[in-house]
Amino acid sequence: MLIRSTLSLSAVALSVLGGFGTAVAAVPPGDTLFPNSTRAFVSVVNVAKLVENWEKTQLYQLFEDPVMKPFTEDLRRQLDEKWLENHEKIGLSIDDLQGIASGELSGGLVTAASGKTSVVVLVDVTGHEEKANEALKKADENLIKEGAKKTHKDLVGTRLTIYSLAAKDRTEPRQIAYFMADGVLGASDGIDALGEILARIDGKHKDTLSSSGPYQAVMNRLAAAAGTLAPDVRWYIEPLALVEFRAANDEKKLKNVKMLRNQGFGAVQAVGGYVNLSVGEYEVLHRTAVYAPKPWEKAMNMLALPNATPPAPPEWVPRDLVTYTSVNWEIKTAFEKFSTLFDELFGEGSEGVFEETIESVRDDPNGPGIDIRKDLVGHLGNRAVVVTDYKLPITTSSERFVFAAETINEPALAAAVQKSLETDPNVIKRVFGDHIIWEMKSEEDALAEVVVEHPDIVNVSTGGSGGSAALGGGDGGKESKPAGKLPGRLGEEGEAPVKLPNSAVAVAKGHLFVSSHVDFLEKILGGIAEHERLENDVDFQRVNEELKKLGATEVCVRNYTRADEQFRITYDLFKTGKLPESETVFAQIIRSTQEEQPEGTARKPKLDGSKLPDYQVARRYLGIGGTYAATEENGWLVVGFLFRKDNPPVVASQPKAE
Repeated sequence: MLIRSTLSLSAVALSVLGGFGTAVAAVPPGDTLFPNSTRAFVSVVNVAKLVENWEKTQLYQLFEDPVMKPFTEDLRRQLDEKWLENHEKIGLSIDDLQGIASGELSGGLVTAASGKTSVVVLVDVTGHEEKANEALKKADENLIKEGAKKTHKDLVGTRLTIYSLAAKDRTEPRQIAYFMADGVLGASDGIDALGEILARIDGKHKDTLSSSGPYQAVMNRLAAAAGTLAPDVRWYIEPLALVEFRAANDEKKLKNVKMLRNQGFGAVQAVGGYVNLSVGEYEVLHRTAVYAPKPWEKAMNMLALPNATPPAPPEWVPRDLVTYTSVNWEIKTAFEKFSTLFDELFGEGSEGVFEETIESVRDDPNGPGIDIRKDLVGHLGNRAVVVTDYKLPITTSSERFVFAAETINEPALAAAVQKSLETDPNVIKRVFGDHIIWEMKSEEDALAEVVVEHPDIVNVSTGGSGGSAALGGGDGGKESKPAGKLPGRLGEEGEAPVKLPNSAVAVAKGHLFVSSHVDFLEKILGGIAEHERLENDVDFQRVNEELKKLGATEVCVRNYTRADEQFRITYDLFKTGKLPESETVFAQIIRSTQEEQPEGTARKPKLDGSKLPDYQVARRYLGIGGTYAATEENGWLVVGFLFRKDNPPVVASQPKAE
C-alpha cells in the first residue's frame, strides 16, 4: 500500500512540474527531511544502483527468459491498467517513471501537527530535469481532462501546486500537492504534511526522523550489522501506528489495535531493515532490527525468546521438505502471560476468566478432567520446531506443516493428551506402528457421517467419493463410514469434490506433534533413514555454515528454506487463479492486508497468471536460503539471505509435461 501510494504520488508530482533550473547541490538524505512524526518510511538509496543490482540477479534473468515473455508482457499490461484504474487516471504509466530519479526516492506516512496522517514522497531529480519536463505536458493535460482543478499556494516560502480531483466514494475532493525546492521534488495527499517537509529543508530543524530515538536505535543496529555494505533499500515502521492508520475507518480493527496496546505490545516501538540485491553469492541479503526496549508488560512477555547455540535438527526431520524452523521459546512463561490477553479476548476485560477456564476444564465432570497448566504445558520444554512441505497435485490445501514442541516428560504428556481427546466424537484414535495418532475429522468427514446416519438430510450416492477415507483399525480405532459426494464442495461437472485434509496430534519421539495433515505426521513418525535426515543434507549444512558467518552463533530462531519448492504452491495457484482461495500462510497474510469480502462472496484474483509457463521453468532460478533471529537487550536482530542458484540455465525452455 505504501509503495503503491509512493509511486502514485511520484507520478503526479512529476507530471505537474514545470521547468527546472540548473543542477543544484546534493540533496540531503530523506530521513533528514521527514519529521519525527513519520510512522513509516522507505528509501531507495540510489534508484540507478538498485536497478543495476536487480539486473544482476537470477530473478531478473527469470523474467527475461524467453519462455516467460508472454507472461511478462501480459503482466506489464495488467499492471499498467491497474495502475491507471486505481490512481484516478493520473496519466502516467509505470514506464513513465523510469529514469526520473537521479538519486534517492523515499516515501513515508507523516502525521502532521493537525493530526492528519498523509502519504509523502520525495524524489531527488537533480540532473534529470528534461525527463521530468517530458512527463509534464502529457500528465498535466490528462489531469485537467479528468476534471482536476489546479490552484497554487505559498507555504514556508515555497510555491505549492495543488490538484483537486473528484474522488469515488468521498464527499470531499482528493487533493495532490507538490513542490520543488533545492533539487527535491515532493508530493503528498496532505498539504500540512508537505509543510512539515518544507520546514526542514533548510536543515535548521532538529526534530527530524533521523533524530528520532527509535529510528536511531534501529538504523544504528542495522549499520553495525552491515558494516561497510550500504543498503539498496532501507525501511522503517512504527507497527501499531501504521496499523492504526490502515484501520482508520474500521472499528473492529481499531479495537484490535487498542487491545494490543493494552497488552503491552506497544513495547515494539519500531522495526526497520536493510535490503541488498546481488551481493556475492547472495541473490538477496536482508537485515531487520526490532526495537522493543524493556520492561515489558502483560502479554508482551509471551515473546520471551532465549538465545542458545543452534542444535542439530531432530532425527525425525526429513531432508525433502520446504522449510525448517527451530525456535527457542519459554513456553511456560508464554502460557502464563497469555492469561491477560485471554481475559481481554474472551472476558471483555474481566480478570480471572483465564483461570476460571482452566478450572472448568479440570473440574467439569463432563469434561476431559485435565489440568492444562500441570498436565499439558508443565511437561513441555523450551524448544519448538516447524516443518513445512506440500502434497501433489497442487490444490488450495496442499501446504502441509508439522508443529512440534519438545517435551520433558513424554509418558505423562501422552497420558494427558489421550485423556483430553479420547472421548471427543470428532477425534479418531489410530495406532500407527508404536505410536498413537489422534486424527481430527475435517468438516467434510463430520458432515459425511451425519449424511450417512441421516440420509433424509440430502440424497447421497453411496457409490461416490469424497466421504471419510477408510481408516486402519487399531485399539480404539473407529471404523469409518462410506459417504457419497457432499453438497457444496463439487468442482466442475465430473470432478471429484474438494476434500479438506484431516489434522492430527501425537506425542512421540520426545515431542508433542500437531500436524495439518495426518499423512504428513505419518511420514515423520514412520522413521527417516539416516541419509534422508535434514541434519545430513549438504544444502542444509551449507546454509547453516553461512548463517554462522553472518553471526548465528547464539540465536532464538533459525530457518532453512528451499525457495525452489517454497514458491511452487503460490506459483501454481496464481497460474490457475485460485490463489485468493488458498490456505497457505502466504495467502492468508495477503488476505489480512486487504478489505474483507462480503459474506458468501469469493475473493477474485487481482492479476491473471494464466500465461505463466510450467513451474519447472521458474524453479531453475530459485536457490536455497536461511534466516536467523537473535534476542538482544532492546529487541531482536534478524538476518537472512537467498543463495544464487548453482548453474542456472542461460536460456530456459518449456519442459515437457511430467
